[in-house]
Amino acid sequence: DEIDGVERDLLAKRDAVQNQAFATAYTVTILGGAASLIIAILMGLLLTRGIALPITRMTSVMTALAKGDSAVAVPAVGRNDEIGEMAAAVQVFKDNMIERQRAQAELARVGRLTTMGELVASIAHEINQPLAGIVIHGDACRRWLNRDDPNLDEVRDAVSHISQDGRRAAEIIENLRALTKKSAPQFR
Repeated sequence: DEIDGVERDLLAKRDAVQNQAFATAYTVTILGGAASLIIAILMGLLLTRGIALPITRMTSVMTALAKGDSAVAVPAVGRNDEIGEMAAAVQVFKDNMIERQRAQAELARVGRLTTMGELVASIAHEINQPLAGIVIHGDACRRWLNRDDPNLDEVRDAVSHISQDGRRAAEIIENLRALTKKSAPQFR
């Protein structure tokens, strides 16, 4: 009986220790699972902040650049990881885009200047013709009047040509004014 009693006490103690071990194991498993879950959530947040958010920002910057907005700032250019390398590449695209826009603006300016130069040369040519006629006919008038026997018929004819050339020069100038006012040029 005594051995049987000791054996039962020993079994009861072992059963209590085993129940305590199960309870401790259960508690540690629950706490470990909760800690693992918290660590996983923190890692997810860190990955989101460290990778996903910068990539999302970079994507929005690239979209803005694709739409032609060269004023957008490229984020994470100074980072020493893949995100930084991607940002550096996007910065190169942005700088090239700005340089291309400058070159296009300069090309447009040069084109306008070239067109303006051609227009000025054409205007000078058009106005120079009647003015040259006025000078030639004026010189002829002076020669015909300075003769011992002035040729008044020739002088009248030359004065008529001077009037025609003067009207032609005035008409050219008036047509140029009409062009600047976007009204129809007048031809006579």
